[in-house]
Amino acid sequence: MRRAPQAMTNLMTNVSTAPDRSADLLAAVGDFVLLALGGDRDTKELTAADGLDNYLQHLEQIGSLAGELEYAGLQTACLLFQDYLEVRRVQGGGVDDHDQLRGAIETWPELLHDYLTSPPNAGTVEAIVRHLQLP
Repeated sequence: MRRAPQAMTNLMTNVSTAPDRSADLLAAVGDFVLLALGGDRDTKELTAADGLDNYLQHLEQIGSLAGELEYAGLQTACLLFQDYLEVRRVQGGGVDDHDQLRGAIETWPELLHDYLTSPPNAGTVEAIVRHLQLP
Protein backbone atom coordinates (compact mmCIF):
# COMPACT_ATOMS: atom_id res chain seq x y z
CA MET A 1 0.00 0.00 0.00
CA ARG A 2 1.89 2.94 -1.32
CA ARG A 3 -0.08 5.68 0.41
CA ALA A 4 0.78 4.47 3.93
CA PRO A 5 3.48 7.14 4.58
CA GLN A 6 1.01 9.92 3.74
CA ALA A 7 -1.57 8.27 6.00
CA MET A 8 0.97 8.31 8.84
CA THR A 9 1.59 12.03 8.39
CA ASN A 10 -2.15 12.73 8.36
CA LEU A 11 -2.81 10.43 11.32
CA MET A 12 -0.18 12.23 13.41
CA THR A 13 -1.80 15.55 12.53
CA ASN A 14 -5.26 14.24 13.43
CA VAL A 15 -4.13 12.88 16.79
CA SER A 16 -3.77 16.39 18.13
CA THR A 17 -7.02 17.85 16.75
CA ALA A 18 -10.33 18.05 18.61
CA PRO A 19 -10.30 14.85 20.68
CA ASP A 20 -13.85 15.57 21.86
CA ARG A 21 -15.03 15.05 18.28
CA SER A 22 -13.91 11.46 18.36
CA ALA A 23 -16.93 10.29 20.41
CA ASP A 24 -18.99 9.43 17.31
CA LEU A 25 -16.02 7.67 15.73
CA LEU A 26 -15.40 5.75 18.94
CA ALA A 27 -19.02 4.61 19.05
CA ALA A 28 -18.80 3.43 15.43
CA VAL A 29 -15.56 1.59 16.20
CA GLY A 30 -17.26 -0.05 19.20
CA ASP A 31 -19.92 -1.42 16.87
CA PHE A 32 -17.14 -2.50 14.53
CA VAL A 33 -15.39 -4.41 17.33
CA LEU A 34 -18.63 -6.27 18.04
CA LEU A 35 -18.92 -7.13 14.36
CA ALA A 36 -15.33 -8.41 14.24
CA LEU A 37 -16.05 -10.59 17.28
CA GLY A 38 -19.21 -11.95 15.69
CA GLY A 39 -21.68 -10.09 17.91
CA ASP A 40 -23.64 -8.48 15.07
CA ARG A 41 -25.30 -11.57 13.65
CA ASP A 42 -29.00 -11.35 12.80
CA THR A 43 -28.95 -14.72 11.08
CA LYS A 44 -27.59 -18.02 12.30
CA GLU A 45 -25.60 -18.70 9.17
CA LEU A 46 -23.55 -16.10 7.38
CA THR A 47 -21.26 -17.07 4.58
CA ALA A 48 -17.69 -15.78 4.60
CA ALA A 49 -18.60 -13.48 1.69
CA ASP A 50 -21.59 -12.07 3.62
CA GLY A 51 -19.38 -11.49 6.65
CA LEU A 52 -16.75 -9.69 4.59
CA ASP A 53 -19.40 -7.58 2.86
CA ASN A 54 -20.81 -6.55 6.25
CA TYR A 55 -17.31 -5.80 7.56
CA LEU A 56 -16.49 -3.69 4.49
CA GLN A 57 -19.74 -1.77 4.90
CA HIS A 58 -18.85 -0.89 8.51
CA LEU A 59 -15.33 0.03 7.47
CA GLU A 60 -16.70 2.35 4.79
CA GLN A 61 -19.03 4.01 7.32
CA ILE A 62 -16.16 4.63 9.73
CA GLY A 63 -14.04 6.08 6.91
CA SER A 64 -16.89 8.37 5.85
CA LEU A 65 -17.47 9.54 9.41
CA ALA A 66 -13.74 10.15 9.82
CA GLY A 67 -13.86 12.33 6.71
CA GLU A 68 -16.87 14.28 7.97
CA LEU A 69 -15.04 14.95 11.24
CA GLU A 70 -11.89 16.02 9.36
CA TYR A 71 -9.79 13.04 10.41
CA ALA A 72 -8.21 12.86 6.95
CA GLY A 73 -5.49 10.42 7.98
CA LEU A 74 -7.96 8.02 9.56
CA GLN A 75 -10.19 8.29 6.51
CA THR A 76 -7.21 7.50 4.25
CA ALA A 77 -6.20 4.57 6.45
CA CYS A 78 -9.73 3.14 6.27
CA LEU A 79 -9.78 3.51 2.49
CA LEU A 80 -6.40 1.80 2.18
CA PHE A 81 -7.51 -1.11 4.35
CA GLN A 82 -10.76 -1.36 2.41
CA ASP A 83 -8.79 -1.52 -0.86
CA TYR A 84 -6.54 -4.21 0.65
CA LEU A 85 -9.56 -6.32 1.62
CA GLU A 86 -11.19 -5.92 -1.79
CA VAL A 87 -7.99 -7.06 -3.53
CA ARG A 88 -7.67 -10.03 -1.19
CA ARG A 89 -11.29 -10.99 -1.85
CA VAL A 90 -10.67 -11.06 -5.60
CA GLN A 91 -7.38 -12.96 -5.29
CA GLY A 92 -8.67 -15.64 -2.97
CA GLY A 93 -5.94 -17.83 -1.54
CA GLY A 94 -5.08 -20.87 0.49
CA VAL A 95 -5.30 -21.63 4.19
CA ASP A 96 -2.26 -19.50 5.08
CA ASP A 97 -3.74 -16.55 3.19
CA HIS A 98 -7.08 -17.05 4.93
CA ASP A 99 -5.42 -17.06 8.37
CA GLN A 100 -3.47 -13.89 7.56
CA LEU A 101 -6.62 -12.17 6.28
CA ARG A 102 -8.58 -13.20 9.36
CA GLY A 103 -5.84 -11.81 11.60
CA ALA A 104 -5.85 -8.53 9.70
CA ILE A 105 -9.63 -8.27 9.96
CA GLU A 106 -9.68 -9.02 13.68
CA THR A 107 -6.85 -6.60 14.48
CA TRP A 108 -8.11 -3.52 12.60
CA PRO A 109 -10.95 -2.47 14.97
CA GLU A 110 -8.59 -2.76 17.94
CA LEU A 111 -6.06 -0.49 16.20
CA LEU A 112 -8.76 2.10 15.49
CA HIS A 113 -9.95 1.96 19.09
CA ASP A 114 -6.40 2.43 20.41
CA TYR A 115 -5.84 5.35 18.05
CA LEU A 116 -9.00 7.13 19.18
CA THR A 117 -8.62 6.51 22.92
CA SER A 118 -4.88 6.90 23.47
CA PRO A 119 -3.11 10.14 24.17
CA PRO A 120 -1.43 11.47 21.03
CA ASN A 121 1.57 9.26 20.28
CA ALA A 122 3.47 7.86 17.35
CA GLY A 123 3.03 4.27 18.59
CA THR A 124 -0.66 4.04 17.72
CA VAL A 125 -0.02 5.64 14.34
CA GLU A 126 2.90 3.34 13.58
CA ALA A 127 0.77 0.31 14.46
CA ILE A 128 -1.86 1.37 11.91
CA VAL A 129 0.77 2.06 9.25
CA ARG A 130 2.45 -1.34 9.84
CA HIS A 131 -0.98 -2.94 9.48
CA LEU A 132 -1.47 -1.14 6.17
CA GLN A 133 1.81 -2.57 4.89
CA LEU A 134 0.55 -6.16 5.00
CA PRO A 135 1.50 -8.26 1.97
